[in-house]
Amino acid sequence: LHTHYNNIKRLEISIGHITCSYDTGDVYDGQMLKGMRHGRGTMVYCGGSKYSGEWLNDMRHGYGRYFSQPITYEGDWVMDECSGQCTMTFGDG
Repeated sequence: LHTHYNNIKRLEISIGHITCSYDTGDVYDGQMLKGMRHGRGTMVYCGGSKYSGEWLNDMRHGYGRYFSQPITYEGDWVMDECSGQCTMTFGDG
């Protein structure tokens, strides 16, 4: 079995779970399938923003929460884009 992980600097795998650090400084912790983020997981981006939720074929897809100060978006994602019902909160309440 040969799986290619693009731009991954550090990789730790346990049954059904992976933690990896990318060359960009991003860190993903969650489920993967065939080398792609798939299932539930959290991505912490090098700039400080964070997405925690569902993934499908390496894209945010399903229910998730994205935080990028001062905004938090919680709701549905389709093919890596915010979609449908959501709650958006700003840092000042």
